[in-house]
Amino acid sequence: MRKLILLAIIIPFASFGQINVVENKPKEIIGKIAPLGDVLIECSKTGNTYTFIYRDIKFTSLTDYESFSFRDIDNAFESLYSLIIKGLKEKRTDTVTIELPEGEGVIFLNFIKSFGVASLQIAHAPYKEHNIIKYSTYLSKNKVKKLFGKIYPIFLMIR
Repeated sequence: MRKLILLAIIIPFASFGQINVVENKPKEIIGKIAPLGDVLIECSKTGNTYTFIYRDIKFTSLTDYESFSFRDIDNAFESLYSLIIKGLKEKRTDTVTIELPEGEGVIFLNFIKSFGVASLQIAHAPYKEHNIIKYSTYLSKNKVKKLFGKIYPIFLMIR
């Protein structure tokens, strides 16, 4: 009877041997747009992977955050930045479609011009069927630069 009780106590603890601890890589915030502390969109880097987390503006009474990621293969991060800045400088009014690797879906770069100012809205379809589309806030050229870490606080530039 003692052996049975001892066995009943040891078996649950032996099952923890199947769990492995995974080392977390540190997340580096590249840039974010957060007026009054409310994050609208954020870009971060973990290892070789860039992740964009944004608040879906489709819903006004619900706070819903979505994300998409891609690895920086063949300088993809800088290529995306260059594509966006070029579109904003040219004041395009069309949509550029980018298919994300590894089943992350599709992003649409919606360029608009309102009152002579060019803006960008990122639309994200998490599934290839495009039946669900999430929308980021509108971004000006300066906000895009801040998001991609290309603009620095003024106090760092003063020497």
